[in-house]
Amino acid sequence: MNYLYWLSQITPLEQLLVGEQVFILSQLLQHGYPIVPGFVIGTPVLREFLSILDDSPSAIANLLDSSLHVNINDYRALKLVAQKSRQTILDATFPEQWQEKLFASAQKLNAAILILRPSLAIPHSLRQNSIGLWRSQVCFCQPEALSLALKKVWAELFGAKSLFYWQKLGIGTEKLDLAVLVQPLKDAIASGIIEIEPKTICIQATWGLGHSLLLGQVQPDVYEVERKTGKILKQQLGSKTLAYRLPSSLETAKQTPSFAQTTASVALLQIQDYLESYLVSEQEQNQYILDNAATCQLTQLTEELIAKRPLIKYLEWMSPVAAQTTTSAQFYFTQLNYYRSLCSCQIHSSVLASPQNSQSFLTGLAASPGIVTAAVRVTPQLELEQQAIASEAIVVTKSITPYQITRLQNIKGIITEAGGNTSHGAIIARELGIPAVVGVANATQLLQTGETVLLNGNTGEIYRLQKTVKERDRENKETKRRGNKEKITNFPFPNHPIATQLMVNLSQKSALANAASLPVDGVGLVRSELMLLDLLSSRSLQEWLKGEQKLELLETIVSLLRQFVAAFTPRPVFYRSFDWRAAEFSSSAKANPIVETRGTYHYLLDSTLFDLELEALARVWAEGYTNLNLILPFVRSVEEFNFCRRRVERVGLSERASFQLWIMAEVPSVIFLLPDYVKAGVQGIAIGINDLTQLLLGVDREQAHFAARGLHANHPAIVEAIAQLIHKAKTAGIPCSLCAHAPVEYPSLLNCLVRCGITAISVEPEAVPATYQAIARAEQGLLLEAARKNKISVGEL
Repeated sequence: MNYLYWLSQITPLEQLLVGEQVFILSQLLQHGYPIVPGFVIGTPVLREFLSILDDSPSAIANLLDSSLHVNINDYRALKLVAQKSRQTILDATFPEQWQEKLFASAQKLNAAILILRPSLAIPHSLRQNSIGLWRSQVCFCQPEALSLALKKVWAELFGAKSLFYWQKLGIGTEKLDLAVLVQPLKDAIASGIIEIEPKTICIQATWGLGHSLLLGQVQPDVYEVERKTGKILKQQLGSKTLAYRLPSSLETAKQTPSFAQTTASVALLQIQDYLESYLVSEQEQNQYILDNAATCQLTQLTEELIAKRPLIKYLEWMSPVAAQTTTSAQFYFTQLNYYRSLCSCQIHSSVLASPQNSQSFLTGLAASPGIVTAAVRVTPQLELEQQAIASEAIVVTKSITPYQITRLQNIKGIITEAGGNTSHGAIIARELGIPAVVGVANATQLLQTGETVLLNGNTGEIYRLQKTVKERDRENKETKRRGNKEKITNFPFPNHPIATQLMVNLSQKSALANAASLPVDGVGLVRSELMLLDLLSSRSLQEWLKGEQKLELLETIVSLLRQFVAAFTPRPVFYRSFDWRAAEFSSSAKANPIVETRGTYHYLLDSTLFDLELEALARVWAEGYTNLNLILPFVRSVEEFNFCRRRVERVGLSERASFQLWIMAEVPSVIFLLPDYVKAGVQGIAIGINDLTQLLLGVDREQAHFAARGLHANHPAIVEAIAQLIHKAKTAGIPCSLCAHAPVEYPSLLNCLVRCGITAISVEPEAVPATYQAIARAEQGLLLEAARKNKISVGEL
């Protein structure tokens, strides 16, 4: 065993042998930061171990071949391959010389119990999805127990859950390198996690070891600290009734000769079997774990860490029992990540569901989350409004079309009489990140300009309030300080990753920074019409395509695309070319544009704008941004696709190996003609469920009464159509995504998408936490269903 590295001595040349996160921990430790020490078993050790199984060079080949080609949809086969692979590793004889060297290193950690943490050396684009894929193992510091625990970490690479996940991503286990970090498991007074936001640091704290927090058994204390000033903005007392610690007899046992003779069977225990749970005293339950000084000290340490490694967004910390003997708190960091978890530690102000001073209220459909209090501006026909709309107002109107977005950029909320969750008013509100309630009958008549209302975009409720001007101004200042709105995003982070890709729909550059920090796989849909509406509000599209304005339009598209792909690189960005629909960009056109000369059919008539967009894509690619892809909108025929493909080829994009040309699957004929589209060169489909619903069910998305009668995206006919599209895409060997709010609105639809094996689901940024959890729950349900059907133990999953 020649690849053991002390955490305090790892060099840059050894990064690929230990994994990036372990390398970063090492660098921080070497620069004096409080990192728990340890040593690393490098990635070559696993390969060397597998190569000597049964002294047969073919053993590793057979093992990798079975794991690579197992049909993950055949759960019995998956179970057998996983069991055989794991058992082969667990039953293998661990070389005696390795065991001696490993134990000698472990003894230097001076700990009775050790924790072995897996560390993957994988591409950056996959790191966030691999969070939690393998469990850490715990064992006594004893030779046989240590070697068995190490084999258990390695065996996790071939577990059913692991094989399912990596094959879904098209990655074979032969391409994965796994190192193992060995650290002492020390007792802790308190522990928790830290999440780094652009303007604040959020700290969670619980008593004892962090096991109770990670299992969701307690509600931690939460502290929100302003990064610029170090000021504690808010703190919230948690519910900390249970805690974990190391058994008090362990240190005594460690000193006795009999401890070294402990049988290796103890390594089969789970982590909770090594810990002692205890009830927290009433006094400790009712007191904050961190006082002001400790909070500031932990914040300062975090800032120093970020200054060294700015990309860090998540940390796990602990305060050892030994710190009780010091005059000030002492903290150590045990884990870090470049991605925040989905468990928000933001403190939310309590806003009453029915304010005590409310006179009456209206209800509609909750279209965009958030809670806001402001004066309303009633404008029944927004397109005819000549006066400027106050930036602090909630706009009340009959309906909204995309071309009006530039007039709404700085408002605080939207109320519309028409529309459902797929209406343009709802989509625009979610793009702008402001609360909205749609489908509110007679709102323009029942509300008056200037009166104050509370708009709850989470529940669809609107309350008329009695407030003085001073009270309203004070609330507005407080709302600004909180970030302009309250969001309900307190969803627990699943203890395993998801195989279904989760992406975001994004068209406004103002939302880039926040969206790019989310644990998503990329941008599933950039709506070009919404991305360019700032420009189109100043002059018509026809004017932009003439003379010098055409060059300015090109430069604007290049600049905007560059910002999107740069923010998400190397994660993919799917840009949907312009879907011109006159009814949405003209106040004089008819109401529903579903059957206009739109989409790629319009390109046949006039390809000027499309050619300009292709030139912009080619320029961004030439700058080295290889994560940009194209989706064609509203494709009615293979002829239209061929016309577009030839123009894509003409600018050289088809020659780029990783460039992908997709189509929107929103015209029902795509269901029947998908094999023909694939033969013509389609490389993927994005299901446009909003238009698909309109065309299949014969409804208007702007009229909420259709959805109220069950004619919506979760209608059996729509679900069946989507299932067929996914099945045909899988048969053709191309990816399939769905870009819409519908999976958020209809959980049963999301379950169907996951069961059918959809490649990706793309939602608005604020819906990412709930969607991540829903996907994780659906995937775990598939595995548990397979376990019950095939009598697989839960541990094997």
